[in-house]
Amino acid sequence: MTRRGRDVVFECLKDQGIDVLFGNPGTTELPLMDGLAAHPEIRYILALHEDVAVAAAMGWAVGTGRPGVVNLHVAPGLAHGLGNVYNAWRSRIPLVVTAGQHERRYVHQEPVLWGDLVAMARPVTKWSGEPSSPEELAVLLPRALKVARTPPEGPVFLALPHDVLWAETAVRPGSVTALPAWGPGDADARAAFVRTLAAARRPLVVAGDAVSRADAVDALVAFAEAAGTAVVNEPLPAAMNFPTTHPLYAGPLPSGRAALRDAVEDADLLVLVGVVNPAPHAGYYGTRDAWPPGVPVLQLHDDPHEVGKFLPVAVPLLADLRGGLGALAAAWADLGAAGEAAREEHRRFAAARRERWLAERGRRLGRDDRLTPAAAVAALGSVLPADAVVVNEAVSASGMVQDLLDFTRPGAFFGAKGGGLGHSLGAAVGLKLARPDRPVVAVTGDGAALYYPQAVWTAAHHDVPVVFVILNNTSYRILKQNFHALGAPSAAAGVYPAMDLDAPAPDFVALAQALGVAGVRVDRAADVRDAVREALGAGAPRVVEVRVTKDL
Repeated sequence: MTRRGRDVVFECLKDQGIDVLFGNPGTTELPLMDGLAAHPEIRYILALHEDVAVAAAMGWAVGTGRPGVVNLHVAPGLAHGLGNVYNAWRSRIPLVVTAGQHERRYVHQEPVLWGDLVAMARPVTKWSGEPSSPEELAVLLPRALKVARTPPEGPVFLALPHDVLWAETAVRPGSVTALPAWGPGDADARAAFVRTLAAARRPLVVAGDAVSRADAVDALVAFAEAAGTAVVNEPLPAAMNFPTTHPLYAGPLPSGRAALRDAVEDADLLVLVGVVNPAPHAGYYGTRDAWPPGVPVLQLHDDPHEVGKFLPVAVPLLADLRGGLGALAAAWADLGAAGEAAREEHRRFAAARRERWLAERGRRLGRDDRLTPAAAVAALGSVLPADAVVVNEAVSASGMVQDLLDFTRPGAFFGAKGGGLGHSLGAAVGLKLARPDRPVVAVTGDGAALYYPQAVWTAAHHDVPVVFVILNNTSYRILKQNFHALGAPSAAAGVYPAMDLDAPAPDFVALAQALGVAGVRVDRAADVRDAVREALGAGAPRVVEVRVTKDL
């Protein structure tokens, strides 16, 4: 067999233990498609839309800890996929995004589908490039894999010209350089960090998504136990960063500016550990700062860009999160009796925070007999296996998914920080491919599900047993809520332009059946439990449409 540039791609992926390629092929990708026959170790997962392919690669990357690789089709295909490339960029998910490009001798004519792919991808990737020969490809693809995996992790892009993929070559891909972690950080900074923490009476640790990405959840648990600190999850989390059943856990933080401020104002010290997005709010309603300006901040991160980005930091610590947390726990032990006394003070504050959160959690459910979003999420939680993975894109009910479900194992929760809709169904497929040993349940709103329902077909086509739970309130409920927060006169009058999806209401069961997946519609909490329980045991993809109330 003649060796071609496309073989460099497949050989490099196999060298890195990457055995899945996501995509939607076009003419410029035909060299890759031809190469699949010569490289049967690589499984191609077909999506019907490029953004579904990117979402599935995101889920696979999170589930395996290796970069997800996805191949798109020239300029329109890359444009289609950029919504979830943006989500991956904001969520710090390592991806290698590729797109076929026309032959280089042809692009000066600006043929149909052509575009400057490198320039298109650059704003939402860590690095973007295009090889001009198989020899360059053998250098640039390993570089792309290295950059994607280097903290802060994220997506990179390579354009793949048709002639580069089809050209004959004797070259083999270079090795991928693995960079060492930062280490435990500066010793003086660690000492100042724990001294400042010990002097606080009501410290609040905010666990960020970089904790999960660094496989440092257990290290954060050990440090929090050593210092006795209350721990909350960062707003709009993309991962489970601290077990929700731990006695020091005090709930997730809300994303609204005023609500976030209210949630942390009782703390006299904020400790940001791996927080990826300190500004999670989509709307600026009012003038209050989201974080109390008078409360001092400690920050531990492996990304210099995030440290002190817009909050002044009393003690910054740049370190590998796992190693840094371990070294901080050891530094805390060195405090001796002073550390013991501070831990007892911290534990009292943590207990009060957790008690208040649990009480608020109970109030969310109320005594309403109707199938509210909260009641639907609680019913789902009552039948979820302990090892389940939940993909959250419930939008206006996303906070309820974080608040009402228990996540005790690393990898149990996945979301996307970018806010772009349409990631959850595809991401659930990728996660299940990565973790066939764990049940995977996507919880999404009806509006989000309608962005890319084609992901259901991919689950059927590749026999991926994901449970898709669609909370259907036949509206863009989040927009209505924000309409009221804005103080819009239309909202006060109960008029919501272009925010209802009920004339006609989409039929998700019929849509699922059209895409080859069985579905069921329920409108009672007991039926939610039965339907999800049955779907989990089906051994095949299933759609459960839950008709929840439309109240704001």
